Amino acid sequence: MIRTQSITFDLAMKPQQIFDFRGAFIDMVRSSKLTKQEKELFSNREEAPDGSKGKAIERYPLIQYRWAEGKALIWAMNEGVDAIKKLVKSKIFDQFTIQNQHVPLLVTHTSEKELVALRIDEERAHLYLVFHFVPFGQDKEKEYHSMPTYIEKIKVLEQVLLNELVLLTYAVGMKTDKKITVEIVDIIRKSNARYKTKNSDGSYMVIEPQSYFMKIRSNIVLPEGIAIGRHKAYGYGIIIPVA
Repeated sequence: MIRTQSITFDLAMKPQQIFDFRGAFIDMVRSSKLTKQEKELFSNREEAPDGSKGKAIERYPLIQYRWAEGKALIWAMNEGVDAIKKLVKSKIFDQFTIQNQHVPLLVTHTSEKELVALRIDEERAHLYLVFHFVPFGQDKEKEYHSMPTYIEKIKVLEQVLLNELVLLTYAVGMKTDKKITVEIVDIIRKSNARYKTKNSDGSYMVIEPQSYFMKIRSNIVLPEGIAIGRHKAYGYGIIIPVA
C-alpha cells in the first residue's frame, strides 16, 4: 500500500507562488528538531553540516508543494507522511515566514489515505486525467515544437509518459518484469505552467513551459494524487483515476 497525506493551509496561493512557499517552508523546517534525513525529504537536497542546503538528491519527491482552490497545500507519501506528522506535532507552523513577513500557518484540512500499490493490470487498461503535465525543459520543448507532424509529437509525449511511469515504479519499489504500456487518449487543453526559478547569479526569473491537461490510458494501476513529469514537487503532473 502507498500512504499519502495532504495538509491544506489558510494561505492564499497561486501556482507561480509555490516556489516562494516551498523555499519558505523548507527554511522553517531547517529550524525544526527533525533529523537530517527528515529535513532532506522536504527539499530533496542534502543538508550541509552548517544547516545550509547542499547538492540535489536525485529521487522522487516524497513531499510536494501544491495549491488547491487558491490555498497552499503540502502532499506527502510514505516516509514523507511520517516526517510531516512529526513536523505538525512540533507546532512550528506559527513560526512560518515568507518574503520577510511573519505569516503563521493555520491548518484548515488534513486528509490521510492508504492507497493501492502500483501494479500491472493484465486484464484491462485504466483511464487517468493528468493535470498540468510538464514533459520538457526549455531546450527539449523547442525541439518538440519543431517536429513536422502531430503524430511524431504524440509519440514523443507518450515516450516521456512511459519514462515517467517507469521512474515512478522505481521510486515506490515496485518490481515487475511486465511491460508498462501508455497511450494518450486526448489532449484536452494546453497551457503555460508558470514556474519561478533562481538563476546562477541569485536573481529570479519566471519561465512558462507548456503543460498539458490530458487523458491517458495505461495498464499500470496508479493511486489518486500521485504526480509525474517535471516540477512535480511544485504541483504539476497530478494524476486522477477516472475509470
